[in-house]
Amino acid sequence: MDQETTASARVIGALTRTAARIRELECEAEALLHEKGDPEGSAAKLRRKAELLRDLPDELDGLLDGLDQRTRGLVERKAENLCARASAALGQGSVFWMRNLLYPEDYAEGEPNELERFITSLGR
Repeated sequence: MDQETTASARVIGALTRTAARIRELECEAEALLHEKGDPEGSAAKLRRKAELLRDLPDELDGLLDGLDQRTRGLVERKAENLCARASAALGQGSVFWMRNLLYPEDYAEGEPNELERFITSLGR
């Protein structure tokens, strides 16, 4: 494997792990809210989701070396955008905003979220 392919695999792997953890946290938050009647526990899971997105640029730091400039720029911009939105949601303490990070207004249940679509676009 060449350096670019290796770097791409590392970045996609890190993003995929983050996306999977976010889905887990969302499911746990829903279960806490709807099955256990625990809005505080649910909010804590959604805060953790937002924290993962806020920390994404740091998570990817060091993994971007070896990517071509175009791909590196795309990943950096996406990570910074997600970080800024998550930071704003955390700063406002908005559980609604934290829940809806990654989901556009026209999102339909079962579709990939914004991060999952981005990962797929990198794999092409």
